[in-house]
Amino acid sequence: MHTTQDIYKIKCLLDSDEETNIRMALQIVKGMGVPKELYVDFNNTFLKIFLCLEEGILTPLQSLQKLELFALEQLKHLPDAIGSLHNLKMLNLCANALQVIPESIGKLQKLQYLNLDSNYLHQLPTSLGQLKKLEWLELGQNKLETLPDSIGQLKNLRYLNLKRNYLTGLPSSFLELRQLTELYLEGNQFSKAFIEHLQNRMPHTRIIL
Repeated sequence: MHTTQDIYKIKCLLDSDEETNIRMALQIVKGMGVPKELYVDFNNTFLKIFLCLEEGILTPLQSLQKLELFALEQLKHLPDAIGSLHNLKMLNLCANALQVIPESIGKLQKLQYLNLDSNYLHQLPTSLGQLKKLEWLELGQNKLETLPDSIGQLKNLRYLNLKRNYLTGLPSSFLELRQLTELYLEGNQFSKAFIEHLQNRMPHTRIIL
């Protein structure tokens, strides 16, 4: 149980917006829980949200439907705890330094928009295919050489950006994306014959090169 004095101290630490002070506030609430009146103070900046995820303090984040952690050079990994934010509908992680996406991302069953553009991803988790409500997926400007077979399970996907990667082909399951209307493939290593074959097999999809 937090006293009024505890709550005041935590709020002062959070209001400073300095990483050291935010970490001190997180240590205070660990094991005691986060006072409900301070939920918004824990989730109103990129840094606070990331540190909450890193420390596994998820209560203040559970109601989030939109999460944007972008243009953070120090963001090289995403905590597994991201998969606990079950109400997320939009997740923007573009322009960071991410090299790996945890398998736990597949638990975000309400997710409709996912932006992983401009990172350093060499591969994607198999669990990506579990995002059954996903409609919009940004994967441009990474280091992808292949896509997981599970991508074909994204039955509601309408928009997919794969620009500026190192792709030479796509998994056969890709043809299952029957709702896909826009596909961006510029700056990869696809042969002309492959693109023509893909367009013939996916006449419902506008392919932009």
